[in-house]
Amino acid sequence: MFSGVELVIFDMDQTLVDSKLCYKSLHELILDKFAVCTKNGILEAIEGMDLPEREAAMNDVENWELGGLENACMVNNAIYVLEELFTRGIKLGLFTRNNEKVMCRAMELFDIQKFFDSWASRDYGQEVKPHPQHILHIMDNLDVDPKKTVVVGDWTFDVECGKRAGALTVGFQRHENYPAEFFEHCDHVIRDLTELVSLIEN
Repeated sequence: MFSGVELVIFDMDQTLVDSKLCYKSLHELILDKFAVCTKNGILEAIEGMDLPEREAAMNDVENWELGGLENACMVNNAIYVLEELFTRGIKLGLFTRNNEKVMCRAMELFDIQKFFDSWASRDYGQEVKPHPQHILHIMDNLDVDPKKTVVVGDWTFDVECGKRAGALTVGFQRHENYPAEFFEHCDHVIRDLTELVSLIEN
């Protein structure tokens, strides 16, 4: 159980919002169209392109992300958890590798912007997950100590950047096939978001 928590920062995709997207299809799109290796990350691969190709690739990524919102839904129990933590007076943050347009569209679509005190998309700063820049920005913006912050995410990038920022980390394990490094960065692992409510001391 975590005590003294003042801030919970959530990853967006697949932690709160299920976009139903298959990330393998985006990797294949960028590989086939631009002939770049995306093994170390799609955004990382695009960053190494020349400007015209980089702009075209980022446009493809945005369209793919926006397309995912057409069939998206909230992850099971996500609204309940946000409401519960919000009611307790715990500050809430949101971070994502999506751009600002996609993130704001998702918050508007599911009427969840009202829960968040601060957020950061990939458009903020020069870095993306697993760099801790976005987590550090949210903590600094809300004036909360890392030791009183919990970062929740469903993938290694999420919990790794939380750990690098000095925060407590909760991994949201949504299926069985997770890499070992995911668990190495987690202070706690949950299988359902409702477990977070009991994990954080009232």
